[in-house]
Amino acid sequence: PVGAADFRPMPGDNALDADGVDLGINRNNLYYELRDADNLENLDACTIEGLVYVDSFKDASERGDGTLAGISSVWGYEAGSDSDFLLRFGDASISPDRLQLCLGDEKYIIDYTFREKQWYHIAMTFNGTEIIFYVNGRSRFSMQHSGTLNLSTAGNFNLGQSFNQWRGFNGMMSEVRIWGVARTSRELRDNAVSLADLNSSRDLLLAYWRMNEAMAGSDGTKIEDVSGNGNDITVARQGASDGSIVPKVIINTDIDINLR
Repeated sequence: PVGAADFRPMPGDNALDADGVDLGINRNNLYYELRDADNLENLDACTIEGLVYVDSFKDASERGDGTLAGISSVWGYEAGSDSDFLLRFGDASISPDRLQLCLGDEKYIIDYTFREKQWYHIAMTFNGTEIIFYVNGRSRFSMQHSGTLNLSTAGNFNLGQSFNQWRGFNGMMSEVRIWGVARTSRELRDNAVSLADLNSSRDLLLAYWRMNEAMAGSDGTKIEDVSGNGNDITVARQGASDGSIVPKVIINTDIDINLR
């Protein structure tokens, strides 16, 4: 990729939120939202994958604070209650450098310790009977799961969003893709950094955000879904209520993705 979406606060955006509380934790971080994501529901099979870079994890001391819980959400929708699908770093009982996969009221820990300031390719596949989670093409978690899977909750799917302003994702993402099929480990490895042939993949993709530029004609507020399914995502500010500040897409082109 030639760039990555930066989820950290916009330069100079240091205003307190309306309640006047300043915990100094990821205040006003950017995130991206998708509403009416109907094609991400009731999936017989799927894959969600992308490149993720964490600038800094929450401090381990925050795990005991119910408001903070050491949480930074990555993909899915966190609304303070059970989510059909949510992937996040940390929880009250989980280290902030470990990923937690939430499926309804069930929660699972991915067996991998992540590092700050390093790019990773992460992916989850579902083939109708089994869920597998990969880090850099290697399986780190698997479980049996039958029936269908929802990647959105009540039609909502977000990137980097949490239900309160102190749980923002502090880092960057690029090449986030959602498929209507379970990709193989070989396909995940071979296309981790870029998708070799978009045209031949369109029929299988549900959404694809390259995240290397703002969408043309959006005044810097959206990132295009290049799959052709219209799932463009809109930038927002985590927990911020000051309407005088319009969030804008920030793309970092000074990146060096070297998966280990």
